[in-house]
Amino acid sequence: MSSLLTPQEARNEHTALAEELVRLRTENKQLCAALVNRIVIEQAKGAVSARFGILPDEAFELIRGLSRSQRRRVSEFAAQVVKNRGALDEIASQLPEEWKR
Repeated sequence: MSSLLTPQEARNEHTALAEELVRLRTENKQLCAALVNRIVIEQAKGAVSARFGILPDEAFELIRGLSRSQRRRVSEFAAQVVKNRGALDEIASQLPEEWKR
């Protein structure tokens, strides 16, 4: 009994491995993007939480709600919040009066 592959078996194995490599690279790219987005969202939560004296969960709900009202992705809106150091100037009119500073 031989452990060598026939040419067709070798081609099939090569094709399967190539497909798996493509799938894993795609998954890795998606996970890296998700991690970067998550980091930005966490930074925005911290900035908003500190600026307005609210809990991080409340900050996230605020960020999420405001991003939805502007029809923007949470990560994009969060990046703007981080860039502005937690300031929500562009949407201040939507904030509760006690949060405006």
